[in-house]
Amino acid sequence: MTAGLFTESDLERASGGRFTHVTMLGQGVTGVVFRARDAHAPDVPWVAVKVSNGAGAPNSALMNEAAALRQAYQSDRVRAGSVKFFMDGVFENRTAALCAPYADAAGGNAAPMFDEGATAALFAALDAARFQIHVHAIGDAALARALDGLAAARAANGAWPACHQITHLQLARAADIRRMAGLGVMANIQPLWARLDPEVPDIALEMIGAARLGQTYAFRQMLDAGCGICLSSDWPVTTLDPFAIIETAVTRQSPVSERPWAPFLPQEALSVEECVQGYTTGAAAACWRGDFTGRLLPGFSADLIVLDQDIFACPPARISQTRVLLTLFRGAEVYRAPEFAG
Repeated sequence: MTAGLFTESDLERASGGRFTHVTMLGQGVTGVVFRARDAHAPDVPWVAVKVSNGAGAPNSALMNEAAALRQAYQSDRVRAGSVKFFMDGVFENRTAALCAPYADAAGGNAAPMFDEGATAALFAALDAARFQIHVHAIGDAALARALDGLAAARAANGAWPACHQITHLQLARAADIRRMAGLGVMANIQPLWARLDPEVPDIALEMIGAARLGQTYAFRQMLDAGCGICLSSDWPVTTLDPFAIIETAVTRQSPVSERPWAPFLPQEALSVEECVQGYTTGAAAACWRGDFTGRLLPGFSADLIVLDQDIFACPPARISQTRVLLTLFRGAEVYRAPEFAG
């Protein structure tokens, strides 16, 4: 008996890829943004930027690799052009970076993963090279650090339609929401998390505390401040199903089948129309594809879906029951539900 890590065969990997592809099309998803180039998808590129010294100077070798990958992947269907940073971790393992200590009994805090100097240097270098910067930020200190870096990049290079993204945004101070809007930052949000779980207590809420609770998943504040918003799933961490996600964004509750608690900060709810825009025009803009997809216009990609119910008219608590009957990509049928004869 030999101990070792399980490794997928090419056949298993290809089979998994086909399953994922069919699953996405069956849920009406015709475009994705993801990070790969690992054991699960070795042929798809991603670039991890590392700090080469204490001063935070960009690693020239990795900058060159990023540029080479961008040049190599510029087809009309697959593009590389973003660099992702993890500015902090998550509440669950106490690595979310907050501006003030955690409010629970244990207290403590975590620092952003990049210091101020490194963030400014890296963001300015990537922005100058016209990469899109994509930042994971759970805590308000991580968001503030990311915004400082993006402001430094703009000061160094001037404004351009970069549509840099900050994703997750679990806790965001009101002042930083306004800064996001002023810097033209796209809020990449996962509304499925903006609810109270009737079965599993959310330890993050204890760590955030009552004084900061109102700034948790503050999506309405972001939209009203003028931030661009795109909706996403964080799949495979949580469901890919856009209709379950839209329902939660609108109701701020778990599905009726889970005997939901009261809505979580219902004043931060979005409308169905705003969610659909976040999945279409917002997502296309976030991917630098707003001139080609996200809307049905002459000359645009004919990416569209047929549903079994009108999500603009059905009760909000039934949106998650929506099923895709037909998916078209560039005008061609790529998925059809077995029961659909239209």
